[in-house]
Amino acid sequence: MTTVVRTGSIFGLRVRPTPWLEQTRQRWGERAIPGDWQKLLKDFSPVQKLVHLTGRRAADYEAELGKRLFDEARATYRETIQDELGKLGCAGRTAVAPAAGPELSAIKDRSNWAAASVANTYNVELAKEIARIGEDTPTANRNVYAYRLFHGTGWDEAYWRDKSTEVAQTESITMVNAAIADFYARNGDMLQPTASVLPLAAVCSICQEMVAGNPWRSVDEVFRQFDIPPHPACPHYVYAISGRISNEECMLLWAGE
Repeated sequence: MTTVVRTGSIFGLRVRPTPWLEQTRQRWGERAIPGDWQKLLKDFSPVQKLVHLTGRRAADYEAELGKRLFDEARATYRETIQDELGKLGCAGRTAVAPAAGPELSAIKDRSNWAAASVANTYNVELAKEIARIGEDTPTANRNVYAYRLFHGTGWDEAYWRDKSTEVAQTESITMVNAAIADFYARNGDMLQPTASVLPLAAVCSICQEMVAGNPWRSVDEVFRQFDIPPHPACPHYVYAISGRISNEECMLLWAGE
């Protein structure tokens, strides 16, 4: 199997390591910096630097966004586990959002990673747009920059209209896959379903390869080979194919505790 993150027992069942958890703790434990916006400001005029300072997303924004993403992620994680319980016929079990342990830490790491990524990407794109305005109108003062960037349906409004949807879709499907990976890894002694990657429609080469592998021999096999979702706004998730189990077995399942 994989390198052990946590071992132990839940109602007498061995707790298996979670591939998704191990991968994300390595990838999301470090701050994401998709672009070095400071370098873009090196040749800016004092006015351009002031405009960027006024509009940039700083640490307070990251902290607020990270908290909101964390709350939404925990809710999506719990809802996904509840859906899996329902597929198995476990109507009497209620999923819970992780309140402690490595699952919670990984969700928090992801939320912080995503918030930092969103803020840094915005700061990069803001700097690029300021540079474009400067090239288009060399005599532009701060009022011209502010109007084109932030007034009404300016650049900022258009940017967030598209980016907000992308972030929401990406973080939601990430947590769906996280919960599915964790649920079947933690319950691997009882549940060994086959899997398919859905939806079947795929555009990029990685998504096409994931879908082409259907049906997969196990949930774990998919997550060992692919980092899902492989790109922002990707719609794909792993669908576990398993029969219903008894009420007694339902009560033994790990459900996010």
